[in-house]
Amino acid sequence: MHVDNYAVLKAGGMSAASVYEVIANDAVRLGGRFSDMPQRAAVYHHMYLMSGGNFIFPLIAAHETLWARWYLFLAKLGANCLALFDISCKLSRRDKMKAYHKYVNTYKKNNRDLLAESYKIFHFTRLYADHEYVCASMPIRLRELFLRCHQLSSGHQKMSHAEQRQFFEEFVRWHHSHVSGTSFVDAYHAFDWPLAKWFCARPWIKFSYFGLGQNLVYKNFTDTEERIQKNMKAFDWAVKKSWASVEKSLTHNPFFPRNLTFDATTYFSDLGMAPIAAP
Repeated sequence: MHVDNYAVLKAGGMSAASVYEVIANDAVRLGGRFSDMPQRAAVYHHMYLMSGGNFIFPLIAAHETLWARWYLFLAKLGANCLALFDISCKLSRRDKMKAYHKYVNTYKKNNRDLLAESYKIFHFTRLYADHEYVCASMPIRLRELFLRCHQLSSGHQKMSHAEQRQFFEEFVRWHHSHVSGTSFVDAYHAFDWPLAKWFCARPWIKFSYFGLGQNLVYKNFTDTEERIQKNMKAFDWAVKKSWASVEKSLTHNPFFPRNLTFDATTYFSDLGMAPIAAP
């Protein structure tokens, strides 16, 4: 939808609870299916633009989502080959692949859930500041950074790189604690194909804006602190470029969708109501 319509709903007298439900439903719809990673990248880009370039997490997350699109495709091909030739595991090929998909679907679900939570928090705090619906679990500093982000973006101003970095880290730490939780650890322990398990814990990551020789290679993807530190390294590499350059490398990525729009008329038609003008 065209996000100004959330403000229109509020201005039209809709309660905070009802507006939250609308935003939450949009978040789930826009998150799509497990495989709809390009769509999620476009939604992340939309959030980045709406923040006036102050909320950097969606921009980096969009790059990660598009990286995952091609990486998981290649990983699936590799897993199929490995399932045929790995005689060290007594599982059938079918059971090996079933175990593989169960683990990978944990990542895909997390990818989708994170988009939905980010979308709800970003758009609801734009309207209702630090309302308990989305901020109850957040540390005070993160709430303050969201409010500052919205205040600056409404005045077409930018955070300093130091503030952007703090905002990014605060949000990354929060989502690893409250969205991801122990999901990766639990899935890893349940993964009963040892050789594929070893490979899956050590992904190789290269976003499209990374320079020559810049790669993120994990020792253990299930380690929360390692994931956070890799996220921070991705941010620091992005800072060394211009944000415009990092954004351009996203929108020029061959997997980035060109046909996803946020159309106000379609949105209100789906709701069964006509657009109204804000006072």
